[in-house]
Amino acid sequence: MKKLMSDHFWTKEQDTAYLKDFADESVYLEMPLVNMTYRMLDMAAEGIPLTKVGNPTTAVIEELYPLGPKDFFWENYPKKKMVLSAIPEWATVWDYLQYVELFRKYKGTLRLTKLGKEMKGHPKRLAHHLFYCVQLMADTALLDLYDFAPFNNSLNYVAVLLDTYGDEFRYVDFYAAKYAEVDPDFAFCYEMTESQYINEAIPCFNVRIMERFFDWMGLVDMIDSRFDKEQNKFTLQQYKASTLFKKLIGVNRPESRVVIPIWINNTSMMN
Repeated sequence: MKKLMSDHFWTKEQDTAYLKDFADESVYLEMPLVNMTYRMLDMAAEGIPLTKVGNPTTAVIEELYPLGPKDFFWENYPKKKMVLSAIPEWATVWDYLQYVELFRKYKGTLRLTKLGKEMKGHPKRLAHHLFYCVQLMADTALLDLYDFAPFNNSLNYVAVLLDTYGDEFRYVDFYAAKYAEVDPDFAFCYEMTESQYINEAIPCFNVRIMERFFDWMGLVDMIDSRFDKEQNKFTLQQYKASTLFKKLIGVNRPESRVVIPIWINNTSMMN
């Protein structure tokens, strides 16, 4: 089987934070995004039926939704019919998966690409590939309205931060501030005093890094934003490392619990 760049991504030999090895690869399916995508590989072998506009049918959504990341709106304000418009956050998950090179549209169905066929039956390899692809998406403004790019190897470094500070809930701006200390591109926007940067830097970090990776993978527990009547504003999201994070993610560090920088000779570093 041909080696991919993603095969070397989040490995103990190459990265500061890494995906632990398990002989039983079904362990990796405990991550919601991996689990749902793995099921999609099986379904796409026969062809996943799509609507005339290229969206998944209600039957497809009803089968996949329980396996993957949950949608805030559906969980709190369910509609009579499960269509993409009723699950906007999950719809973004679906859109992400159109860019991971595993699926292709063919005659009203979603089929496997050559790479998708290679990933079938290999949960660990699929997990590494999705980690890699989500990092690539974090480096673009393709599926959000924020202009910040790139986030370099942010997912890996934030995993180190979660391993260090994630035993209790902390507001997302805590992690954004810590990340700004090591990424000059993000720090430039994070430290600007203009309102456009103040209002966008932390939300962008929250969406691309915390929500669309760590939450989708089940690696964090989250307390969502809520309206604080005393402060007359919405609070920021809060995160801590989940039980699954501690099970699946390892960190190369000295004995003391001091955050260590990502190795600059890391072959999976993306600039």
